Amino acid sequence: MRLVIIKIKKFFQEKSKNLPYRISYEPLPNNYDDYTNAEYAKLSRRDMILRGFSKALKILLDLHERNPQVPTFMYNIATCYSAQGKEDVAEKYLEKIYRAYPDYLFGRCERALQALKLRKPEYVLSIFNNCLDLKSLYPERDFFHISEGTTFLQVIGWYYVSIFDIQKARMNCDIMEELVGEDDEKVRALSKTIKKVVNLTKKNMNYEY
Repeated sequence: MRLVIIKIKKFFQEKSKNLPYRISYEPLPNNYDDYTNAEYAKLSRRDMILRGFSKALKILLDLHERNPQVPTFMYNIATCYSAQGKEDVAEKYLEKIYRAYPDYLFGRCERALQALKLRKPEYVLSIFNNCLDLKSLYPERDFFHISEGTTFLQVIGWYYVSIFDIQKARMNCDIMEELVGEDDEKVRALSKTIKKVVNLTKKNMNYEY
C-alpha cells in the first residue's frame, strides 16, 4: 500500500510540473502550539466540518478563541455553521476574514462563490485582482497546497461557466482531474455544472461546444 501511495504522489508531482507552480500534498507547516495541533488533528476528516458536526464546531470555536489571528479556524467555523443552515452566522465570520485578511485565498474563494450565486460574475475579477491563475495572484509563491489549488481552480471554473466560456471551464476541470482524479468531489461538481450548462445551451440555442 505504501508503494502505491508513493507512486501516486510521484504521478501527481509530475503532473503539477505543467503548472507555473508546484503542488504540495503534504500537510503544510504551521507555528501552532502542541495543544492546537493536537485538537486540530481531530478534524483531519474534513467531512466533520462539511457536515456541520457539533463536535467539530466546538473544537474550532475553542481554537479560534485561543488563536484569534488564524483565519483558517474562522473559515472552518463559517463552513460548519453554513452546513448547519446558519448562513447569517457563517456570513459574519466570512466578512471578518475578508476584512482582516483580504489576501487569504479561501476567504477570497468564498467571496467569489457568493458573487456567482448572486449572478454577479464581474465581482469575481475584482476579488482576485483580475488574476485568474494562482501564480499571477500570488507571484511570490512557488508552492501551493493541493486544497488551495483545487479550490481556486473550481471557483475559477465556475466563473468561466457563468460567462459561458466552456472551453476554459473544461481546461480547469481537466487540470483538477490530473491533480486529484476524476472521482474527487470538486472535479465531479464542476464537471456536472459544465455538462448541465452545455445541455441547456444545446436545447435552448441548438449550439454545440
